[in-house]
Amino acid sequence: MDYAALLGAEPGEAVQPTTVEEITAVIARADAEGKSVIPWGGGTAQDYGYLPRRCDILLDLSRLSRIIAHEPGDMTVTVEAGATLAQVQQTLAQHGQFLPLDPPDADKATIGGILATNAFGPSRPGYGTARDWLIGLKVVDAKGRVVKGGGKVVKNVTGYDLPKLHVGALGTLGVIVEATFKLAPLPEASETLSYQFAAPADSTGFLSSVHATLSPTRMILLDAAATPEQAVSAENIVFVTFEGQREVVGSAAARARDRLDAGSSASAPLPPEFASGLTDFPTDASPPVMLRLSGCASGVYERHEGMRQSGCKSVRSLPSAGVTDVAVRADEDAESVTARVIQWAKEHETPIALLKAPASLRRNNEVWWPLPPGFALMRRMKETLDPNGTLNPGRFIGKL
Repeated sequence: MDYAALLGAEPGEAVQPTTVEEITAVIARADAEGKSVIPWGGGTAQDYGYLPRRCDILLDLSRLSRIIAHEPGDMTVTVEAGATLAQVQQTLAQHGQFLPLDPPDADKATIGGILATNAFGPSRPGYGTARDWLIGLKVVDAKGRVVKGGGKVVKNVTGYDLPKLHVGALGTLGVIVEATFKLAPLPEASETLSYQFAAPADSTGFLSSVHATLSPTRMILLDAAATPEQAVSAENIVFVTFEGQREVVGSAAARARDRLDAGSSASAPLPPEFASGLTDFPTDASPPVMLRLSGCASGVYERHEGMRQSGCKSVRSLPSAGVTDVAVRADEDAESVTARVIQWAKEHETPIALLKAPASLRRNNEVWWPLPPGFALMRRMKETLDPNGTLNPGRFIGKL
C-alpha cells in the first residue's frame, strides 16, 4: 500500500489490532509519547480531508470486523468498526432486513469509515444518512479510554449526542470501534425510471414536481458524459427510484410516468441496465478526483448547470439532497478543473469540498470552503478532547 500517495508521508509504523484493548493501548502509548494515530478502515476515503500534520502510527482496524449482535425482532445490529457495509448487508438480508445506507464502494467501505466521513449515496433523500440510523457508539478517545454513548435498543437514547459528535469528524475526536444501528425491512419492490431530456428546463420541472408530490427514494440528474462507456449522447439524464411496498411503488412509478409523458414529448426511456451502478459516480482519472458543491435543494439546478457551463465533463446532482458532484475525467487536467470549480464556488458563495483528491491537490487547495459558522466551537472541542493532537491531527475542517 502506497500510504504516502494518500497521506503525504509513510507512517512510522502500522498496527493491526484485533481487540478494543489493543486499540486503547496503542492510542494511550501514542498520546504519552507525543505521536499521532491515523485510523484506517477500508482506505476508500483516505483521499478525503487535509494531509495529517504527523503520520506516526497507522491504526488499521480491518481485523475488527465482527457482527457482534443482530436482533431481528428488535431490528437492531451491533458491529465492529472494521466490518464492511457489504458484509453487514449480506448478514441482514438473510432476515429480510438491511441498513439503509448506500455510500460508494460498499464492498470496501467499513462501518467506522462511513460514520467518520458521514458518507452517503443517492438514497439519502429517501433514507437519510448514517447518523439517522445510529443509536449507539463505542469509541476510544485520545487518552486511550473507552467511551460509550447511546444504547443497543431503539428507545434507549441515553447519551445520544455522543454518536452525533463523532459522525463526520474524520476520527479527530475519537476512534470508532463499535456501532449499533436500527434497521429497516428490505423493500418489497423497487422501480427505477430513467429518462433523457432535450432541455435542462424539462428535467428541472419534472424532478421538482416528483420530489414535491411522490417522495422517491432516489433522484439523480446526470450528464451522459459521466459514463463514457454507454452510447447515449443526450444530456440531462434523470433517474428516479421508488422503493417500499409493492402497491405504493407501482402507484408512484405510474404517476411519475404519466407526469413525465405529459410534460415532455422529447423524453424517452433508457435501457434498464443503464440504471445500474448509480451509487458510485465513476471517474476514469487515476488517481480519482471529485469535488462536491452543496447548499439548499432549490439551488442545485443552478449549480449543476454552472458546472456544465464551466466545461466540466462529468456532473451529477442529487437534487433533493442539494449536492452536485464533479468528477475529473482522464482526459482533463485535474489541477485546472479543481481550480475552475473552486473559483466558481467562491464567486457564487457556494460551499465546496474535495471529496477525492491526491495528496498534491489537498496540500495546495482548500479541502473545505468556507469554514462553517460553528468552527470556533469545533476547534475548542478538538482542543478539549485531544489536547495533544494525537488523533488524525490536521485532517479535518480548518486543519483541526
